[in-house]
Amino acid sequence: MNLSIDLRVIKTRESIQTQMIRLLEIVPFEKITVNQLIRACRINRSTFYRNYEDKYDLIRKICQDQLDEFQNALRLDFIALPVVNEETAREAFLPLLRYFEKNRHMLMVLRKHDLPIDLASCMHRIYSERLLEQMEKRFSISSARRSLASCYARLISGNILTTILWWHEQQFSATESEMLQIIVTAIQQGVYSSMRESLTI
Repeated sequence: MNLSIDLRVIKTRESIQTQMIRLLEIVPFEKITVNQLIRACRINRSTFYRNYEDKYDLIRKICQDQLDEFQNALRLDFIALPVVNEETAREAFLPLLRYFEKNRHMLMVLRKHDLPIDLASCMHRIYSERLLEQMEKRFSISSARRSLASCYARLISGNILTTILWWHEQQFSATESEMLQIIVTAIQQGVYSSMRESLTI
């Protein structure tokens, strides 16, 4: 019985979240009301408020689900490798490319609105922090060099995410393999080698 109740709750939440995204396709977030949502979902007001405090709580949970899935797609081992080649790039960045491709529509809708959560900034912060944690595990980073390592983590995260978001938003016709090569080239010829030199001496 609990399982059926849980399934009903999950389906209700999925319906509410789907309708919020549909409304965001045509209405600015600030103009969306709970009344519009409950009409679109064909639920009563109490059902909505059993699941969400208000529309801000709803959009935060939608964004948090996206950020959780984004974090699950992060592979960080590449940061300690002497060279990032095509094989290691596939392991490191293919899950990330596939996350963005799978969620393209929802992410595009969310990113075009002024929301309580800036997804791109949150992704950059999360990726940077996780890369920095990995650097601290793999390199002997003194407290004096931690801010430098943090700077490199932000630069590398920004480089990778900017490349993927450009592909994502422009709907550039590059294949996954071509995008992996673009990322590898950007890393190899950019800040990655400088990071290794600075943190391993």
